[in-house]
Amino acid sequence: MTNLRIALTLPGVVSGGAFQGGAVAALVVALGEVNGEAPDSAQLDVITGASSGALTAVLAAWTLLAGVDPLPVLHRAWVTGPSLKSLRPARGERAPLSLRAARDVADQAFRRPGPRVAGAAQRQPLTLDMALCSLRPLEYAIRRRSGPPLRAASHLDWATHRLHPGGGRRPGSSYDDWMAATDAAIASASNALAFLPRRLNRDAERQRYLDYGVEDLPAALNLWYTDGSLVDTQPLERCLHVARRADEREAGCGQRVILVVRPGALDEGPGAPVQGGAPRWSQTLGDAVRIITTHSLYADLLRLEKTNSRLRWTSDLADLLSAALTDRPDAAEELTAFLRALDADKSAYGRHEVGTPRVPAGDVRALVNAALRAATGLEGKDEVRVEVVGGGADVFPLGFGGFLDGRARARAFAAGYDRMLSWLSDPGRGPAALGLDPSLAESAAAAAARQASRSWAEGRGLPIGDEHSAGRLVGLAGLAVRSARVAVGDAWRGSRRGTRLR
Repeated sequence: MTNLRIALTLPGVVSGGAFQGGAVAALVVALGEVNGEAPDSAQLDVITGASSGALTAVLAAWTLLAGVDPLPVLHRAWVTGPSLKSLRPARGERAPLSLRAARDVADQAFRRPGPRVAGAAQRQPLTLDMALCSLRPLEYAIRRRSGPPLRAASHLDWATHRLHPGGGRRPGSSYDDWMAATDAAIASASNALAFLPRRLNRDAERQRYLDYGVEDLPAALNLWYTDGSLVDTQPLERCLHVARRADEREAGCGQRVILVVRPGALDEGPGAPVQGGAPRWSQTLGDAVRIITTHSLYADLLRLEKTNSRLRWTSDLADLLSAALTDRPDAAEELTAFLRALDADKSAYGRHEVGTPRVPAGDVRALVNAALRAATGLEGKDEVRVEVVGGGADVFPLGFGGFLDGRARARAFAAGYDRMLSWLSDPGRGPAALGLDPSLAESAAAAAARQASRSWAEGRGLPIGDEHSAGRLVGLAGLAVRSARVAVGDAWRGSRRGTRLR
């Protein structure tokens, strides 16, 4: 029986990718140990990610379901692999940078799995959901009680992949399944400042678009996408949604926890202004990047705690109201009729997630609770616990310059691993506090600590500088020249096209 179900969410912060990679590596090693000692006692069944977090999500899912040591895979992806040289575009790619090398890392991992993790692969499937920003507006109508519908459009889309384990060293999902997930992750990570958009075939999603009321879909759903963090930097709300659907499939299976991995601490404040005046421009730019990633997380966490409170209040109110209705013989019939009418009313406005809840016939208390939840938008929701594994500003220098420093990436990777290890070992908020057997939790943390010591000794976790300072300056200068050349070329081609059109 599953005692602990983990849903992981990875925000889109390119400069924090190395921290996330280290943290996720520690989590996968720990889960592998649990899978080896007591299969299915704990499982990671949901991962949501945006931008750089989507790239980490695919590799994490692969190593977990294949039983492969995640340290060399994620360390290569975030420490030894990235450099200005590896990000250079191929001939014909009209963009400052390219994610071709990231795809190659995934391709090689899937074709030639590395050493096995000390424990075992997870036996249960995993749902991977990645935020995408569609360049084509997804148009729909907002229906109203009075007046014509309002026209609206969304650019937020999701790539959902259900991935399965299998025997031996290869997951049950095929190589093509994993590469499709990788292509979606690369689309999610293709920041428009540096990378070309990516095209994905979405024909298999046509019915889902129609169910959500999306209109005017093209005959061939080959859509172009850019950085998913533009529309959902911190996909916590999506993680809650996918986790709830997973819990519905596996009702009554263990404690659910939402685990957020982010490079900045929740109490991280803005930088101090320079003496005697306003903050510097560069400092404000750094704070703006931090605010983009933290504000949505704060808002989602606040909404979550409000929802948890409303669920408790609704349950208490249901107790009071059902006691007051015990003497009414027709109470159950009236409540059932109310729920059916409410379901029909909401469905008429295109809200397809609502359905008449299944409750025992004549159970007034359950019907009152269901009616209150349906009327307040709490249907299908349960109280959820969220844990945040993060680090302060000292862990990793935010900004693209920090990402280009190999030694900084190595320190961030090690720091992420250490912060996850601290969570795994914490008896007050770690796996042991969430329902996992304390001896299993202790073994899992010990396995992650041993694997780190072994890898660090072998050199995989030591600081690795891909370019010295002078080399980075030359590389950045080359990047600036390349960016200017691409911009000028695009402008020239646009003007020529405009001339021909006239």
